[in-house]
Order: sequence, then C-alpha cells, then structure tokens
Amino acid sequence: MVGGTTTGESDRIVRLLTPRGRLDAYAPGARRSKRRFSGALEPFQTIEAQLHRRGPGLVTMRSASVRRARLGLRSDLERITLASYVAELGRLVAPEGEDTEMFAEVEACWDALERVDVSAGLRRRFELRTLAVLGYRPAVGSCVVCGRSEGPAFLELSAGGRTCAAHHGGGPQLTASGWAWMGEALAEASRAETTRPDPGPIGPALDRFLVELLERRPKSLQMVVDLGL
Repeated sequence: MVGGTTTGESDRIVRLLTPRGRLDAYAPGARRSKRRFSGALEPFQTIEAQLHRRGPGLVTMRSASVRRARLGLRSDLERITLASYVAELGRLVAPEGEDTEMFAEVEACWDALERVDVSAGLRRRFELRTLAVLGYRPAVGSCVVCGRSEGPAFLELSAGGRTCAAHHGGGPQLTASGWAWMGEALAEASRAETTRPDPGPIGPALDRFLVELLERRPKSLQMVVDLGL
C-alpha cells in the first residue's frame, strides 16, 4: 500500500502497488473499521487484502491485514521522505493490470532503508534498478557502440549506457569505481545495502534521464533534494 485519500466521513480510496501493477481500491468504512483493516492502510506496509471487482470501475477492498509493517520507515524525516519517493516512483512507472518487477524492487528498497543509514546511494540504486525494470538497463562493461572497454568511459543513458572517447556524446566521465558501483547496483541477484553516496556524476545524469523518460518530476523529489538525498 502506497497512499490514499479520504472520501466522505469514513471511506478511502487506497492507492496500491501490487505484483500486477498499480491499482486503486475503494475501502468503505476504512477510517472507522478496526476489525476489517486493523492498521493496514498506513504507508510503507506490505499488506494482504481481500479485493472485489464487480464489472468495470473501481475495485472494492473488503478487508486488509499487515504482512510487514516497517515501522522504522516512519522514525525520522529522511526515511519518510526517501520511502515516499520510492513509493511514488514505483507507482509512476508500474503498469496497470500487468505483471511488474517494481513491486519487488520497492519492497527491497524499503527493507534496506529500514535497516541501514539513509543515503543517496540507496536512492540512486533504486533509480538504476527502475530503469532496468523499464527496459533501459544501462550497459556498464563496454562501449554500447563499438564494444571497447579500455580507456576513458562516459555515461550516456540515452544511448544505452557506457560509451568510449570515440563515441562520446556529451555525458559525464566515470571512474572505474563509478562503473563498478553501477554494476553492483544493477546485478540482478544483488540486494546490496550500500550507504555510500553514488560516485562521481551518476546522480545528475540519472536525474536528467528520469525526467525525460517520465516527462514529469515526481512530487516528492524536491523534498529528497532539499534533504541532500
């Protein structure tokens, strides 16, 4: 569950991210029924919900229970802010009614954020993995044009990742440690909980590409920036 709005005195529209993409559900009496929802509509939680769809239109959430609460994500402003950004970005890019890996990526980032220090590294790792889920996984081992792996290398996300000096299109140059960091972040089986900042100019390059890709800035992004994350 990633958010919601109140309708009437006690009902809510609950905004969900599921393994089958984003979903909005109508939760009647959610604000007064402790038995049917028992605290399950708070942010940053993984829940199990009973949903009902009768024809086209909004899905009704009949009840919900908490599977993982993640109370630690509500312990300070930085965790709340970064967890909110992860939720918003995950829902922005997730399809509706289609299988998506974004559910697992949001869960993994929230779990790491609850255990380790808040850092820009966690944010950047999540953004890189979001690109991979969307089919824009950047190549890090060799030039996407000629395959060269020696010499200076530059990050050209719009071209597919790494380029050599001969095919440099204006992107920033990364050091060997920068490419290694990206490779670790993108490793499919990796759940690395890095707390160090992203090396070099990876962050600004990601910012520009994500805004171009989404054609909008997530609402929670400015607070992330203001907190230095």
